[in-house]
Amino acid sequence: MLNTMDTSHPCPLCGAATPFAPRYPRAVCPQCAAQACDSQGRPLAFYNEGMGGGFYAILRESGQPYPSHESFIRGRRCYAEEARLGGILIQVVD
Repeated sequence: MLNTMDTSHPCPLCGAATPFAPRYPRAVCPQCAAQACDSQGRPLAFYNEGMGGGFYAILRESGQPYPSHESFIRGRRCYAEEARLGGILIQVVD
């Protein structure tokens, strides 16, 4: 049973402690999130569209829009999304 007083959990990719939120149980740590790539290995960056939220992604090298939430980190399929209270987070899918 999960202790509701826990404030961190191990990153599902590297095991590093990362903030825990029950809504996002498979969230990756910031170091792993920075390694997000598309299926061709091109680095990605994810952002909020503005102060009111929203989501967009770009290919880091060119700045071109990336029309998906899917990414790959350490060979694992992941999904980036706007967090409920703002910001972007990435969770492992598989």
